[in-house]
Amino acid sequence: MARFLTTHATGQDKNVTQQKRERPEDYFSDWKAREALAEGMIPLVGKLYRHNNVKTFIYGRSLVGQSVLTLMKSHRFVRQVEKNELSEFETYPLMKALAELDLGPAHIDIGRLAVEYMAAGSGESAAQFLQTKLSDLIGSKEQPLAQPQDVVLYGFGRIGRLLARLLIEKVGAGDALRLRAIVVRKGGDNDLLKRTSLLRRDSVHGSFKGTIRIDEEHGSFVANGNEIKVIYANGSDQIDYTASPEVVSSDFVGSRHACIFDAQSTIANGKNVVLYYWYDNEFGYACQVSRVLEQMAGVRYPVYPSA
Repeated sequence: MARFLTTHATGQDKNVTQQKRERPEDYFSDWKAREALAEGMIPLVGKLYRHNNVKTFIYGRSLVGQSVLTLMKSHRFVRQVEKNELSEFETYPLMKALAELDLGPAHIDIGRLAVEYMAAGSGESAAQFLQTKLSDLIGSKEQPLAQPQDVVLYGFGRIGRLLARLLIEKVGAGDALRLRAIVVRKGGDNDLLKRTSLLRRDSVHGSFKGTIRIDEEHGSFVANGNEIKVIYANGSDQIDYTASPEVVSSDFVGSRHACIFDAQSTIANGKNVVLYYWYDNEFGYACQVSRVLEQMAGVRYPVYPSA
């Protein structure tokens, strides 16, 4: 098992804790042990998401629906922030203890909590640490919305489909936003099949994470258990919304941010500053639309640890 040595360095206004990892005696054995722990985290992540609407992260990277290797990569990503790799040996006990708590809906960064837990060095168990940190969340019945809200997408081009993917991905326990219908122009024979095929496979953004099946009889398709009605109309004034539930306009490679800011390339000269931003223009924009939609609907999740 890999071990960590803890050293302390004093910064300008606070103590900064750094972790230095020892070289494992056998890299392969260490890898297999960490791989087994990552595999064991998957059902715990899923249980928290499905039953408690608790979405877990490692330094902002979602763990929901991820593979073993992706979970391990997320641990290694922490090196870029903390200058040291976070190990599954540290996160697994916290994840296990987290899954045993009666939690209300929240977004919890298990990576940051693990680093905080190690830095504290108080000797308390993972369960005791979490009971203290999440005391106001344990037993909470507060929902992100008073009532779940239905969403209808007007248009189903590439960004509309990306937005659909996001809404399906974020459905959680179904107590916030749920995609219920799309409004499109009829595209000829087999229109439903063609549209679901485009949702299932995207040449840039890859395959849909989950399953999709068509219900021709009811003019809908089912994506990861979400039945989505297809409403055909040639214009907004011809839409029969009584055939389905609320409206959001869409038709609007990779990052979930609107842009990526390259801080190290910043050039400052007196009052002049040159900033470099890299724009996605598809997925990043769809993510921003999703965030605006959540804000408009009043979706609020407690975040732990707080910034």
